[in-house]
Amino acid sequence: MKNLFAPLFALVLVGIAPAMAAVAEDYKTYKPTNQFTLGLGGGLGIVDTHAGFSFIGNAAAKIVKDGWVPDIVNPVFLEVEFGPNFVSGTTFWMYSTHLRWDFVKDAKWTLFALGGFGGNIASNKYGDRVALHPRFGVGAFYALETVDLRFEFSHELITVGVGLPF
Repeated sequence: MKNLFAPLFALVLVGIAPAMAAVAEDYKTYKPTNQFTLGLGGGLGIVDTHAGFSFIGNAAAKIVKDGWVPDIVNPVFLEVEFGPNFVSGTTFWMYSTHLRWDFVKDAKWTLFALGGFGGNIASNKYGDRVALHPRFGVGAFYALETVDLRFEFSHELITVGVGLPF
């Protein structure tokens, strides 16, 4: 029985070794070719202590192709976001300019961190308000056939939407 086990084990190893070598290593092998992204999202927007519905558009351009961390796929985009936030009977216009640092796990998932400046503008009962503050957040893209689903979470915005890489 011992004599039969060793050749059988070697045969199994030889059979699965090519399949194991073909497995992509997360965050290292898949490199998307897109240079830009456009997207739309909706969700919860917060102004001061008031919450409302936000509808945000975004556009981004890749500015650092290979990212800042060697050995992983981590491109950096300059991104702008803008859109209305409907809160307490008033429309606040939310804006943001930030860096979006993508961490590409595989062909389906990309996680990201963002940091920059954002704020809001309003008139009416808020007395021509203009706010500016630091903005930090996290999110993810999940690739579908033609578009990506986008999830974003920051201190003033939680959205779900779609993104179009090109």
